Amino acid sequence: MHTCKMCDFQGAVINKVIKRWRMIIPPKPADLSGYVILTPIEHKENWSEITVEEYQEAASLLREIEKALNSKSALERLYTVTISEEVRHLHIHVIPRYKDRNLKGVDLIKYATQAPPAPENEENNTDFSHALITEIFNNMKA
Repeated sequence: MHTCKMCDFQGAVINKVIKRWRMIIPPKPADLSGYVILTPIEHKENWSEITVEEYQEAASLLREIEKALNSKSALERLYTVTISEEVRHLHIHVIPRYKDRNLKGVDLIKYATQAPPAPENEENNTDFSHALITEIFNNMKA
């Protein structure tokens, strides 16, 4: 039986489907608001499996994410990273770096992708990320 964390979106705090992509707020790290994961809804493991239309949709989503983050925060940089080692399903980590953040570059990417999830009773920044995803979802479907 085929099991895939991205296909089942296990552990996601929230997710929205926009066209052929899913936007997920990962459960880690708790203090990195605006961090989302984009993944094709259909199981695909390689960029060569992505259609031209899917590339265009992903580019539009990334553009909308950056615009929304710029309007809501002190965004300095927006990192996009595809690693796909632990989970073979293609997915794009979209990691914001804010002006007041000390971590940069590879250190921030490592922190975002490898930090342990927040304890369930610990407050995290999902409200910000949820508002971000909702705004993007509404803009993209309009």
